[in-house]
Amino acid sequence: MAKKISPMDIYKLLPRLNCGKCGISTCLGFAAKLVERTAKLEECRPLFEEEKYRDSLAQLREILRPPVIEVRFGPPGREAVVGGKLVLHRHELRYMNPTILAIDVWDDIGEAELESRVRFIENFKYTYIGRELKLNALALRCRSGDPSRFQDLASKISKLTDLPIVLCSLDPEVLEAALLRIRDRRPLIYAATEGNWRDIAELAKMYRCPVVASAPGDLSKLRGLVKALNSEGLDDIVLDPGTFIGDGLAYTVNSFTILRWLACRQGDRLSGYPILAIPAVVWVDEEFKDKPEEA
Repeated sequence: MAKKISPMDIYKLLPRLNCGKCGISTCLGFAAKLVERTAKLEECRPLFEEEKYRDSLAQLREILRPPVIEVRFGPPGREAVVGGKLVLHRHELRYMNPTILAIDVWDDIGEAELESRVRFIENFKYTYIGRELKLNALALRCRSGDPSRFQDLASKISKLTDLPIVLCSLDPEVLEAALLRIRDRRPLIYAATEGNWRDIAELAKMYRCPVVASAPGDLSKLRGLVKALNSEGLDDIVLDPGTFIGDGLAYTVNSFTILRWLACRQGDRLSGYPILAIPAVVWVDEEFKDKPEEA
């Protein structure tokens, strides 16, 4: 569970100007809102505008860091927000940020089919218990292996919709081709693996995009990969522990639970990132159906 903090813990590190720029008349009131997680640190403009508050800002970020950090991707005004979890069980407080749902598009699709699929993803609505649910993002998968093709499709998609985009390839050259065109959309990069993480880390730093750390079937390897990305100064990370079906379904549920337990109960920083699941493995490739030997 998130560490216990009081408004006074926060207040003593704020500028204490009572300037009201955050929309609250006093810094103590703002501190209380931060503790309740109903205000954002970024709303305190002096903290970010004045150099003399740099150390206080760093301390505040550390104090307020949730067990599972918040990661954002997508264009301003249409950002997808994942993570930000404070507790293991909802009854302990509440869950922050609903699950993001992304539907895939592949780069060897025809132009007419591409437009039709993007429009479907963008316009899909479903009413559940009086709430209108929508899809939140679009995942572009590279099936062609062609950087130019992937780049072209990424560019076309960015013109068709302002939905957040996930770029899916393990080839750094393919990913960079797309990033050159849509870097301003701040896509989520999928994925850094044991074999390519150095190159992917460079892309994430160069284009200032969040990145998925992927090590299906091996939580120790996944945590090691996160540590390596941290060493490169990256903290906007999403975890992919693997999604398996059939006999591997139990492993999938267990691995997700273990990561959340490590983050929320043990304070394990390497596990304290949002988790990505890929239900599409049910339809994609037969090899995903088997539970890995490591499980």
